Amino acid sequence: MSYYCLHHIKRPSTRDCTSLIVDTRAAAVEQLATQGISTIGIFRGLFGLASNEIYLLTHSQTDQYNSDFLVHNSVTLKRLQLLPSTRPVQHAPLVTPGIYVFRFWQLDAQHIPELIRLSENAWRTFEQGFESEVFGLFTEDTRHASRQGLLLTWYRDLSVWQSSRTPDASARENFRQRQLLIDQALPIATSLVEL
Repeated sequence: MSYYCLHHIKRPSTRDCTSLIVDTRAAAVEQLATQGISTIGIFRGLFGLASNEIYLLTHSQTDQYNSDFLVHNSVTLKRLQLLPSTRPVQHAPLVTPGIYVFRFWQLDAQHIPELIRLSENAWRTFEQGFESEVFGLFTEDTRHASRQGLLLTWYRDLSVWQSSRTPDASARENFRQRQLLIDQALPIATSLVEL
């Protein structure tokens, strides 16, 4: 089984995330790699994240809740263990430059299968119409009735993201139906940091 973990990390003592990125990259190699946990990507915020915060996305074949991961002089604001759905297809580090939008959802667990079905239907034409690719659709690894979900999508740049707000009629209808299943959504735009 595959597990993903999203680490939301902050360095309160700095105004930007430059040193935090360097230290997170080193800590991921020193701490996580030795535990069999691979780094999928480190992301700095464009909008939605403070200037001294980053996301670290990791992958493992085992539960990551018990992994110790600390970055010197930093705090982990949130650790979200995630289960992948039909995507990602490959569990490899991200390398393509561009915009990565994290869209967090809150939804009732009973709606997850329908949300996945509607998403897959929409992606058939959505990805063909724009320079974009859905990397992953995840749900929180918990037994709670209300769960957090995450959709991670790559766009060539922000102009592609803006254009993608008006997809073709088929994708638009699937997205509309999907939105009805979601209690709330929060998109955060980031850029990928070179590993």
